[in-house]
Amino acid sequence: MNETIRRNCLLVAQKLKNPQEVAQIALRDENIFMEEISPWDPLSLDYGYPGLIVFFAEMDTHVPNEGWREVYQSLMNDLETIVKEIEPTDFSLFGGFTGVCFATQLIAQKDPSYSKLDDIYRFKLMQYLEGEFLSLIESEEEIGRTLLPSEHDAIEGLPCFVFYLLAYQDNSDVRELLERMLYQLVRVAKDISVENCKIPGWYVNLHDSRIRQAVPKHIVEDLLKNYPNGFFETGLAHGISGCLAALAKALSCQVEVEGQREAMYKIIRWLQQSQEEVEGLGNLWTKRLGLNLKNPNFVEVRSTDYFDGWAHGAPGILNSLLLAACALKDHALVKECKEGLFKMMQRIRNHHTSRGLPFCYGLAGVLTIVHNAGVLLGNESLLESAREISEIILKESREEAAFGFKSIAPSNRYEEILLIDNPGLLTGSAGITLSLLFSISKRQPRWLSIFLLN
Repeated sequence: MNETIRRNCLLVAQKLKNPQEVAQIALRDENIFMEEISPWDPLSLDYGYPGLIVFFAEMDTHVPNEGWREVYQSLMNDLETIVKEIEPTDFSLFGGFTGVCFATQLIAQKDPSYSKLDDIYRFKLMQYLEGEFLSLIESEEEIGRTLLPSEHDAIEGLPCFVFYLLAYQDNSDVRELLERMLYQLVRVAKDISVENCKIPGWYVNLHDSRIRQAVPKHIVEDLLKNYPNGFFETGLAHGISGCLAALAKALSCQVEVEGQREAMYKIIRWLQQSQEEVEGLGNLWTKRLGLNLKNPNFVEVRSTDYFDGWAHGAPGILNSLLLAACALKDHALVKECKEGLFKMMQRIRNHHTSRGLPFCYGLAGVLTIVHNAGVLLGNESLLESAREISEIILKESREEAAFGFKSIAPSNRYEEILLIDNPGLLTGSAGITLSLLFSISKRQPRWLSIFLLN
């Protein structure tokens, strides 16, 4: 199967190597999703130059001396020109400047000639973090306010910044910034008081004026219908599992602040207690849990949107728990995570609880998480499960498709199945192909950090 995967990856790489052609295809009307979004944005780590750079750097590692180095170098030159012309205003991971920084970091680790550019981008990001992002959080803390969900979200908040900056932890300025961020993540895990009850600090209060100012009115109103008392997010991409992953990664890198281990165990216990036993599906997590002060753990299930993906559901949550178990050297938790992954695989086999192929919500993310766990734990059964997922993904390869695979378009409505040509790392062919490349390797590639997985 290894040779079949290599041939498939070479096919996709040929289709993705010309960014002008990729953009032209991605911007076609038939690829528009959620009414106005097309899967191409030059600065996007998902579907832009940074994502393609990550992809071709990995292609060069797996298939050296085939011209892929020249491809990613050309893409880096184009990206540098674009960044010079546009002052970043978005610092999120997959849509903004942090994705540019991550891609450049990976290339600089591979090719030291990019170290100076890497330093420039890191300095720019740190200026934003110190001068705007963290200073706002710290000023809100002074008047007794909790962090906003977006501030501890893995896509645009503290976790993705921690994962990025840990590569530079030996720099004293970076170390100080990391410790300030970890302090805030520990603060997220502290209890807050709601109607004289102590509940976890990652509670989302939909009546908070700051949320109402930041989130479109129709989205808040829709959420209030299902969660009139607010809710807790469980997943890796937007929930408390992303915070746990960042705290665990930092601890593994020997960057620790007061209360960090206690915060990790508090999140771990909450996640353990928040699983739901669903007949025929086993233990799993819904995307959100509503607040109910009368119930144990203060939560109630108000949605049946169950699926197994990197962003939400068991795969991403179990990976965060496994990172924490390894960092804390908690062997009982390691065993629990391993058992959870086996149960998840059985559910995916029998009930197809993953959503399509893309990394974010589909089988590519599941494949990466299962294979990574197999490599980390030296577990042949998990590695065999990963091979099983690889075979399923390969069957969906289409030589006639513009980027080798058709991808389900991102949507907040899970019943919608719109297949588009998407070159993306998070939501399209680049990420699907990266997961396949990883599945034939026993090393842990650096790009796993982009997804908060190692």
